[in-house]
Amino acid sequence: MRELSEFAKQFLSRATSHVTRWHHRHAAWKESLAEHHALTGRMAYEVGCLLIDLGICTTSEVIPEKVLVAGVYHDEHETVTGDIPTSAKRLIPGMREVIERWDRTATQMLWGDYPEQLQERLRRIVRQSALTEVEKQVVHYSDALSAYSYARDQVLMGNEYFKHIVEFTESEEYLAGLDYPWLSELREAAGLP
Repeated sequence: MRELSEFAKQFLSRATSHVTRWHHRHAAWKESLAEHHALTGRMAYEVGCLLIDLGICTTSEVIPEKVLVAGVYHDEHETVTGDIPTSAKRLIPGMREVIERWDRTATQMLWGDYPEQLQERLRRIVRQSALTEVEKQVVHYSDALSAYSYARDQVLMGNEYFKHIVEFTESEEYLAGLDYPWLSELREAAGLP
């Protein structure tokens, strides 16, 4: 077998496929970070397209290809930190901020053997510093939809451990936290949760 450079080893890494999400719950099947990234990216792209096609937003507010890429990389830091459940982030006051600092530190550790320009480009994607406010909202909403989709599938298969996640995501309390100016119009036009 051919000897690879450190860059090639990192480039070919399947690390995101080895990070398990929902590890703290009984699940009919486990979801990898790679699966979650792919679904979030696809959903973000389609939400971005819908926002433009329905005339809710313009291309100066959201570019579907940008949110697709951001969705595919949005939790990349979890290859270093692992998936920290949202419930754990809510347990201790100030915990969310500590975890966000940890995530930023982990992001700086990623792609260490990549060419410098590519490292910075990828880190900007994960930090979402190159996105408009609407694009950040689209990625966040798509991330939530991906989790909702997984939880809903679990419940449909008879797994009641995920029922409260589905119910909370469908609640007005949760939707009030997604105070995005475009969301109610999109939900009504496209029938999305």
